[in-house]
Amino acid sequence: MKKLLLIASIATIASISVHAESIDVRTAAFQNAKISYSAESESSDGLQMELSGIEFAGSYLITQNLYGMLSYATASGELTDGIDTLDIKMSGVGFGAGFRAPINDSMDAYGEFNISSPEATISFNGVDLFSMDFDYKNYNFGIAAYSDNIISKSGFSLMDLDGDKSSSIFSSTSIVLDNKVIVGVDLMYDLDASEFGWALHAGMSL
Repeated sequence: MKKLLLIASIATIASISVHAESIDVRTAAFQNAKISYSAESESSDGLQMELSGIEFAGSYLITQNLYGMLSYATASGELTDGIDTLDIKMSGVGFGAGFRAPINDSMDAYGEFNISSPEATISFNGVDLFSMDFDYKNYNFGIAAYSDNIISKSGFSLMDLDGDKSSSIFSSTSIVLDNKVIVGVDLMYDLDASEFGWALHAGMSL
């Protein structure tokens, strides 16, 4: 089902006929406000976790190369061992900064970091068992490429959740329309859990 949704979403985005000469896609790549819907699953030591959620995020160029980021994310899902199932709810505000450096006229290299302290609530059969706060850090290193009204990003990501480190590779494709609206899809592969994650995003260039 997830694969079919991704294929349909990519086909829909690719079928949009747009002409965005008036939009600076190089600026739009790092100066925008977006909402994303994401889903991911992970299996480890006999446990299966599935999460999906929404993130509101924005980034803004402070200088030609330096940019700041702010986000709010909320997610919910299940953790099961095949017998018992726990419900999980998470939410938190994050902030960070990044730096981009031009490679040529149509490509930038960039690095960025995000930090947050999300709160998670664990419940069973509708009864809250406990809540906890996490320290979350995320570092992304990648390449942004521009072609007409298309922004493509790909790279490597390092994540640290209360000392539990993981790494992944990611790829993102966005289309910038004439009215500055941005639509696109993100794909992620967790190198440690060998699991895929995905997100659909929409927003606006600022």
